[in-house]
Amino acid sequence: MTRIYATLGYIDLAAGAFEPIAMPEADMPENRFNDGKVDENGRYWAGSMDDGEKLATGSLYRLDGDHTLHKMDENYAITNGPAFSVDGKTLHHTDTAFCRLNSYKLILCLFDKKIYCDIYAGP
Repeated sequence: MTRIYATLGYIDLAAGAFEPIAMPEADMPENRFNDGKVDENGRYWAGSMDDGEKLATGSLYRLDGDHTLHKMDENYAITNGPAFSVDGKTLHHTDTAFCRLNSYKLILCLFDKKIYCDIYAGP
């Protein structure tokens, strides 16, 4: 049985069908994908996370148009909100558990990771 919440794939709502493309964390049953977004080059960026929202076992992935999957970053507990700058040169991605918004320069890969904002979570 395919764990759909841990699989990247195509959904055909009209046909009621799901076509799996990749299941990068098949060996991590406690992980699932949370959300994702397509960049201006048609690449899909999605983050995985610990379903219990505590362990930093999640990663940030990029799925290219040819279905090549790349792990771009790791050690996320709760991945949220990939968003791109207007010029498409920066990716912002949140780890809600650690109250941290990271920004990355985008060329062909991620580089120059910086903590864009570190929000005090409070007691």
